[in-house]
Amino acid sequence: MIRLIFIFTLISLATITFGQHAPDNLYGMTTEQNKAWLKELKMVDKEQQLSLIQNRFFRQKTFEKSDNDDIPVLVVDGIPISEQMDSNLRDFLAYQLSAEKIQIEVLDKEPEQLHVNKRWTGLILLNITDKKTRKKMYKWETNTNSQQKR
Repeated sequence: MIRLIFIFTLISLATITFGQHAPDNLYGMTTEQNKAWLKELKMVDKEQQLSLIQNRFFRQKTFEKSDNDDIPVLVVDGIPISEQMDSNLRDFLAYQLSAEKIQIEVLDKEPEQLHVNKRWTGLILLNITDKKTRKKMYKWETNTNSQQKR
């Protein structure tokens, strides 16, 4: 009986480990992958949206993309986020934000009244609604900017 339980547990763990979905870990995506990712992002609840955003933009080890890859524009409280952002601010955004502390708006199609000079890749707006969290984020941003000017 103990062997049977052990074998069942081992099979369950192996299935969970090998059945993970890898495309969520991509930073730069083809145009079609990016469009599909944005559509998925719009359709899921706020907690899943935040998780997808954090995994793609903040929790990556490397931020690689080719010239043909698409990356939506991400703006957090009016601050455009790029792959060159300070690692401390990136960690803060990856692990300190929660669904209760933010509002998320996803634009997967270019609005008619907006004209951009480059190909549309999507726009994600994150607004931090929690005052303490917003203060901490601006503190990280201010410290990052002052260190870059030195």
